[in-house]
Amino acid sequence: MFKDEGDFLKALSSMDRYSEIHEVEVHGYCLMHNHGHWMFEASTEESISNLMRDMQGCDSRYLNKKYKDAPELLVGTLN
Repeated sequence: MFKDEGDFLKALSSMDRYSEIHEVEVHGYCLMHNHGHWMFEASTEESISNLMRDMQGCDSRYLNKKYKDAPELLVGTLN
């Protein structure tokens, strides 16, 4: 998921953006190279689902564009 510092920064930026849009309070997070953990407080029943949908969509588009010709991104994660 995250290969370099720019990837981590993009994830944090999208988390910040969409947590404001969906009125979700971020209490904590931990991003690692192959996954992340978040501690959120919902404002509505749908707010966290909407946040995760938008955040992951944004991050997926970013990573697909950045690494579209780099299949080696996944090579080390399959073993």
